[in-house]
Amino acid sequence: MNVTEEAKKIASELTLRQLVGQLVVAPFTGKHESAGRFEPDRVKEAIERGEVGGLILFGGDVFETPLVINSLQRLSRLPLLVSSDLECGAGMQVRGATRFTNNMALGAADSAELARAMGRATAVQARALGIHVVLAPVLDVQTEPANPIVNTRAFGEDPARVARLGAAFVAGCLAGEALPTAKHFPGHGATTVDSHLKLPTADRSLADLERTELVPFRAAIAAGVPAVMLGHIRFPAIDPDLPASLSPPVITGLLRERLGFGGLIMTDALMMGAIVEEFPEEEAVVLALKAGNDLLLYPQRPIESIDAVLRAVEWGDLPAERVRASAERVLQAKLGLGLFAERTVRILEAETPLFESGHEALSSRIAAESISLVRDRAGLLPLGQWAGRRILCVSVEDELRSDGAVRFGELLAEELRTTQRFRVDDTTEPAALARLREEIDRDTILVLPIFCRVRGFKGRAGLAENLARWVASLPERTPSIVLASFGTPYLLGQLPDVPAYLCAYSDCEASVEAAARALLGKAEARGRLPVTLG
Repeated sequence: MNVTEEAKKIASELTLRQLVGQLVVAPFTGKHESAGRFEPDRVKEAIERGEVGGLILFGGDVFETPLVINSLQRLSRLPLLVSSDLECGAGMQVRGATRFTNNMALGAADSAELARAMGRATAVQARALGIHVVLAPVLDVQTEPANPIVNTRAFGEDPARVARLGAAFVAGCLAGEALPTAKHFPGHGATTVDSHLKLPTADRSLADLERTELVPFRAAIAAGVPAVMLGHIRFPAIDPDLPASLSPPVITGLLRERLGFGGLIMTDALMMGAIVEEFPEEEAVVLALKAGNDLLLYPQRPIESIDAVLRAVEWGDLPAERVRASAERVLQAKLGLGLFAERTVRILEAETPLFESGHEALSSRIAAESISLVRDRAGLLPLGQWAGRRILCVSVEDELRSDGAVRFGELLAEELRTTQRFRVDDTTEPAALARLREEIDRDTILVLPIFCRVRGFKGRAGLAENLARWVASLPERTPSIVLASFGTPYLLGQLPDVPAYLCAYSDCEASVEAAARALLGKAEARGRLPVTLG
């Protein structure tokens, strides 16, 4: 019996409610003590009845997470398909696993070899933890500098480069025996709104999409990507009424028929503002399935979502065969992963792939190849030439404090003993900023590592206005300023007068260390900007 026939047989033995449950991906955490925020008791009861078939993992560590996943797998009548957002490697969600740079750093390194290696390492660690679906790579083409949610998560602005690196990541992930997911179809790179907050609109024609946004997705499909995630973005040229994630013309017409994709299709998280501000959840989940999605990712109320789908089938608004077809596709994926033979992970055996030294070395290599020196107009680099001069290192941290800021200051101080270190963020009082500004004189070498990260619900790409104004005023105090960006590379739009500018794209430990080495003259900055700066 082949996989397709076996999936049909398993599906035939399930109730309609259990078939619907195979399409729901409920959130959970890899920590025992904080599982309550995702209604674990109700979800666990549904898992035990075989009425929830998928999970999306948030948080945990390398010791506890596989134990939690194993316990849920043993509880479930059918094997669970576990996914997680691992754009920067397994360490993005699970402490102790390897954390890689953001995609834009890979774009700056422009190495398909490294992209493939990162995809494989991510998959190997994911499977060791009990995760099967890697919600990466991001295949959005970053064409809008003000984009508050794609930005450094993209490989860059060139569709061909995004396609090449994305396809390589897909190949590596498949080699590591996990399922990569191309996202956010048909493309989130030209938007100026964070879909976590509200629904963006992309004024892109189908011809525009064919030239730009669809190029990486076509390449990923050709590389065998088994899953595609739909973005919560409205494309009026294709569907004036519904976002792509709920749109039959986008999902069935464009992705299934025009691009010929036959794998799993999933929504982006249904708890995001782009959906909940526009549609009741009970309506959204039905629209998603009617449009052609197979998986309903992270509905706010998983059990109520199942109820809504069942009502739609009973009322004749959603054909039962539409549900069955998606459930069979999900079951095929589980069979292909071998989950019906072995659904749990062996913890002791998991330690080797999780703690392989080669994975950390790979992270360091990608970071080293990505560091991009954009300008050094005054010959301020390498910083090692200023040993003995007063060096002021002021870490500017936008919204969230970063461990990278501490590490960067330490690395500078180890080499340049005259370094003084300070930290400011967007909550620092104006009086404190003014006092620190007065500490700077014309003989000061001022190093400004800026940690301005892109993340959901933040709603902007650049520095907070108070920080941007303060940093922009510093050239009046000293002409010797070295700015290092550990997030968005577009800071030059807010800070055009800095004489030296270096991009690391990420605040992971490997990127911080690689940037410090480049600034100190211990390594060459070999990366090339994968986006255009104004």
